Amino acid sequence: ADYNSGGLVGIAGYSGDNNMNISNCYVVGGTIRQMTGSTSNNFGGLIGYFNSSATDNSRIISKCFVRDVNIIAVGTEIGGLVGDIWDGRGVTISNCYTSNCTISGMENVGGLIGKSAGNSSGGNATIYHCYAASTVTRTSGDAATFGGLTGYSATVPVITDCYYLSTWSPQGLANNSYGSPMTEPTMRNGGTLRGTLDASQIGTWFDDNSSTWTNDWLHNYGYPVLGFEPIADPYIIRNGETVTIANAADYAARPTNITIQYGGSLINNTTSPFDNVKVERNLLNEQYVFLGSAFGNITAGYYLGEDGSQTYANVAHNIPVAMLRFDTLTNMWANNTDPANPSYNQLGYNSIMERSHGYLAYVLDPGYPTLVRPQGEVIAHSMTGTLFNDANATVTMVNNGPIFTYEADHPGQTNNALWYPLSNPYPASLWANVFIAQNLLQLSTSSVYVLEANQTWSAIDNSAIYIGKAFFVTGRNGVSQRTHTFSFDKSQIQSTAKSSNVRQNNSITITSTANNESKEAYIKINEDASNGFDFYDAYKMLGMNSMICEPYFVVDSSTLAINSISVLPYECPMNISSKATNNVTLSFSNIPEDVEVILIDGEQEIAVSNGDTYETIVSEGQNTERFRVRLNKLSNGLANVTTHDISLWVANDALNINGESLKSVIIYNALGQVVYSQKISGSSFKTLLDLPAGAYTAKASSKTSAKNLKFVINK
Repeated sequence: ADYNSGGLVGIAGYSGDNNMNISNCYVVGGTIRQMTGSTSNNFGGLIGYFNSSATDNSRIISKCFVRDVNIIAVGTEIGGLVGDIWDGRGVTISNCYTSNCTISGMENVGGLIGKSAGNSSGGNATIYHCYAASTVTRTSGDAATFGGLTGYSATVPVITDCYYLSTWSPQGLANNSYGSPMTEPTMRNGGTLRGTLDASQIGTWFDDNSSTWTNDWLHNYGYPVLGFEPIADPYIIRNGETVTIANAADYAARPTNITIQYGGSLINNTTSPFDNVKVERNLLNEQYVFLGSAFGNITAGYYLGEDGSQTYANVAHNIPVAMLRFDTLTNMWANNTDPANPSYNQLGYNSIMERSHGYLAYVLDPGYPTLVRPQGEVIAHSMTGTLFNDANATVTMVNNGPIFTYEADHPGQTNNALWYPLSNPYPASLWANVFIAQNLLQLSTSSVYVLEANQTWSAIDNSAIYIGKAFFVTGRNGVSQRTHTFSFDKSQIQSTAKSSNVRQNNSITITSTANNESKEAYIKINEDASNGFDFYDAYKMLGMNSMICEPYFVVDSSTLAINSISVLPYECPMNISSKATNNVTLSFSNIPEDVEVILIDGEQEIAVSNGDTYETIVSEGQNTERFRVRLNKLSNGLANVTTHDISLWVANDALNINGESLKSVIIYNALGQVVYSQKISGSSFKTLLDLPAGAYTAKASSKTSAKNLKFVINK
């Protein structure tokens, strides 16, 4: 639209008719967008332009609301409910609201009203018992007429018991609004989705308007709703929303039908069950999705919702889906690269999907092997059942396979680890950092491994694992401990367990970009880590996207996506896995001011800074021994990085030492006898240990410090 546009009415009252009543009307969802490049005016979620001049209070807007609407304009007079009230004499607006709307414009923009009383010689509107739980943004310019409730009023309006969110402006604009600010938790009564607002919180809304307003929590994000509104059926818990059932009263007030979207959370702190809940988990055409059950132990066919006779279960519209399990006898998904081949470990319809286990779902295009739909197209999917709600649960897995290898087309890529496929069993986001902390004795690294939509694997340590999402962990002690018991409990899903993901803020990031696809590798400076492989590192898992060139580090024969170190200078190999010859751009970010990073490509050494890029061509394969990364500590830096002087570790029967100006190393046996002594120099040293079984202590010295390491030789 160009101007005078509203979700319900573009222009109201233009003819001068004094008797007009707009009541019990609403607009839910959609976008009102200014289609031309001009700075046209008057856009509202309900009414664009409201013209008055009546003197008998006969122009009424009551019991109306606008929810989930985007109003995008570059002009002026933009409001969540009404864009422009021209001469507010005779205008009364009562018991109206906007919620979860985004309202943008250049000037005179408000969460409820953009501009009121355009005719300054006239009176102004009377507004009472209204609120705006929406956000307002400025698209351009430096105008100051913006507000959470009203953007601009030529004369002071009569406003009683009207409220707007104190966080109405994500841009931090100055508030030009009338009405009163209120925090979101207060407006939603403590942040729950009950939305109970009594007289002490919002004037007399519930005293003299008990039939108008209700505290029904079935919709509207927990904010107050109008009594005439249609009951949401089902109630949808959207991505990013959390509903907490704190007690029996909350449980008794629960809606009959609930849908949990992917990324939504339902935390049930009672022991009463939630039955017939629909959980959405979209699949992707011709791509893998790593998933699990939020309903306890179920069959693959029940998860995919079909009648039960097919070899691999189907979703709606007869779209075939291969449901795959991870084989802990081979530590691989399959023996070939054809998802339709029966040698894959497919689950039949009656095969059990065990609670807390992870499975791969692969949608086979109906025209397989010729694509009918685009690869990656979303295949809508959901299932209904009784949600898992145990206070705690354990899962024991035995891995009798060999050390993990990636795939047949990734020869030689091994990690000294056994892998275990788990999944979040709860109908709420599980926080990886809390799960890791409660399972430290079972894990070899401080990360879990998730499959991204671009078909690559990422190591995470403090992000949310959504409902129905699966993840890998690596077991502690490698092949010497093949049985692990992993623990889940409700503390892992509580919102208070959330921790901000700071990995990309404190890790040197190397990004490889090819074919418009990117993947990162990280070097994290951590004073608790060694310079060798340890718990603070994260293994590299190569993905299934043939377009992506994936960088990773090689440390103590292990391939790493995250390499945590403590001592500078430091240097390690970096490989780039590519399915074909590709043009690659390497970019660098998050380099501390007192660290120098040098990329080594063959005989060439390139010093890089934040924002620098390096373009090259990589060959098909791993590009082994071509690239290296070297880190030096700058003496004239600002000391942003805390590191040790010396790092010692034992890996693969070798003693490794990193440090600055190294001088000597001595190894003592349990009796205190010297069994090895060597003068050393430079910044790194490595020697194979040809020692009898027993306990030993290594002491490394530099010009400025010394450090001891106790270790055991088992033969």
